[in-house]
Amino acid sequence: MRIRAPLYNRGVDGPNPYEPPRTPLAEREPDADAESEPDPDRSDWRLEGDKLIARNGATLPDICLFTGEPMPATERSRMPLSWSPGWFRMLAIVVPILGAALHSFVRRTSTLEYVLSPAGWRQRRSCLALTVGAVVDGIALLMIVDRVSSGDDLVAWVLLLALPVLIVMALSARVFRIVTIDHQRTTLRLRPRVAEAFSRLSAPPSPPLG
Repeated sequence: MRIRAPLYNRGVDGPNPYEPPRTPLAEREPDADAESEPDPDRSDWRLEGDKLIARNGATLPDICLFTGEPMPATERSRMPLSWSPGWFRMLAIVVPILGAALHSFVRRTSTLEYVLSPAGWRQRRSCLALTVGAVVDGIALLMIVDRVSSGDDLVAWVLLLALPVLIVMALSARVFRIVTIDHQRTTLRLRPRVAEAFSRLSAPPSPPLG
């Protein structure tokens, strides 16, 4: 006659002495096959509204940053970028000598590889010409500041009135606006049509932890 062994009940009988020890959850090794969530801060770029946040030195998609049109990869160029805080730019306008002395301390630099269409390159050259014109105008005003204060020199008044016009035109002619640059990322404010073109793309995956 066979005698059946009673079924083991953990709640009644307590821990099973023959069960192998369990590793606490906090001490377990992560599953190597489990996919970790992508870290947006480590990807080459991501779009937040009209702001493009890119890793310094990254290569952006082949989309013209002025027109939003797709371009061939052969048109890529690695361009240096620089940025300084708004308070410093105002200081440089009011006190140019102090601004020149502090420029290298507050300026942040980066590089990005991106593409521009022929229209984008023309826009960039126009912005550069307007910027140079504003700088030359400002230097000329400093050289004849005494004639400006007298109020009887037509050339001085023309230079004085032309300076804010050149500054506004140079700012509006920028291909994109650099919002900020830090040690890891560069943030650009894109034109609406360019932001729309980037929004149709999938952001690149985060690189694996090395």
